[in-house]
Amino acid sequence: MFQGEFKATHLSGDFALPTVSAYVNLNYQHHHINVENNLVKSSIFEYFDKEKGVRICNAFEIKNIINEVGGLYDYKAYIKQASISFADNKGSIINFK
Repeated sequence: MFQGEFKATHLSGDFALPTVSAYVNLNYQHHHINVENNLVKSSIFEYFDKEKGVRICNAFEIKNIINEVGGLYDYKAYIKQASISFADNKGSIINFK
């Protein structure tokens, strides 16, 4: 599945976890996967309390990540902006609904 040497980087600094959560949780949008027509498992639905299946994340940790950027409203804005930056770096476009 993976090719080449795996390289790990230690996360540090302000907003490291919220940035990684934006990248991981919104990956399905970067690949234009429709959640209505496809099986998508992302913890983003837990962050917004819209998970329909089994929860995979610790609620306390989710709350900590959200609070790191100032609360749920600010987290939504932060992950949107971070996701746009990720798309720009790859030369692609992401559309939010």
